[in-house]
Amino acid sequence: MQTNLRIAALVLTLALPLAACNEDDIQVPLNEFATPLAALNTTGVTGTATVEIVANVMRITVSANGLDQTAHAQFINGGHSCPTAANDTNHDGFIDIVEAQAATGLFLLALDSTLTIRTDSIVAGFPSGPTIAFSQTALLSAVENSLRGAPTTPFTTNIPVTGDFNPNGLSVLILGTTMSLPPTVATIPGFTAQQTLPVACGVLAQVAT
Repeated sequence: MQTNLRIAALVLTLALPLAACNEDDIQVPLNEFATPLAALNTTGVTGTATVEIVANVMRITVSANGLDQTAHAQFINGGHSCPTAANDTNHDGFIDIVEAQAATGLFLLALDSTLTIRTDSIVAGFPSGPTIAFSQTALLSAVENSLRGAPTTPFTTNIPVTGDFNPNGLSVLILGTTMSLPPTVATIPGFTAQQTLPVACGVLAQVAT
């Protein structure tokens, strides 16, 4: 019963786009992927991330606490693990974004206010402040179209032109701090080390229904 209610709620969030679908299109199982978010760089951040897919509807939610009062870019990434102290290859006491991406992989999907529009921003459209209560719903096909063969940078990746978006096993990374950092902390060109410092990470896994 609970699963059926969640499926109905997901479909209703995109009632107009789904109006043209027949009943068989939406009476399908709920595919859910979730992960707890663990703190990085001694930030104390805790939270969860969830991806729910029903037919062609996808909803992504992120809840987190213990963040600094600043913008928090957040991404689903192309890799399958979270960084550990071993990723601090320059031994400066911080896992910077370059070091973290050796584990998380490159940015794949920006979890911002426009899931279907590819962005290279680290600030615009992302949540900010000490807590995150993020929830966005979009057509899965539109998200996939924005990622298929999209231009990449040294920090971003895409899915093949004929590929699909499968969140199972992909990492989720949250960035952004106000703490003072040494000059050895690497960043993305055009952004400060504080804006790109990883503060929490998790790896999505399929939830049994």
